[in-house]
Amino acid sequence: MRIMAREFDPYSLSSPRAYLTFMIIFLVIVAFIAFILFPQISTAFMSNPGLNGLIVFVGVFRGSPAVRQGNPAVSGNLLGQQFPDG
Repeated sequence: MRIMAREFDPYSLSSPRAYLTFMIIFLVIVAFIAFILFPQISTAFMSNPGLNGLIVFVGVFRGSPAVRQGNPAVSGNLLGQQFPDG
């Protein structure tokens, strides 16, 4: 009995399910640690609220264009799934 290898398609992308699962697990762990350390984090944040407020402000507005645009880097067209034949 001969087992044939599947045809290799260099333009096909793998499923993002595993990456999304690991990302969600990581975010849950980080949220749990932040929940446990909340008293210490809030004390450290309030020791210099001006600087930390600026850091949070820049972080929020730096990430907001990707959210407003619907994060186009995730769409299949930009990742190369739709190459012209040839």
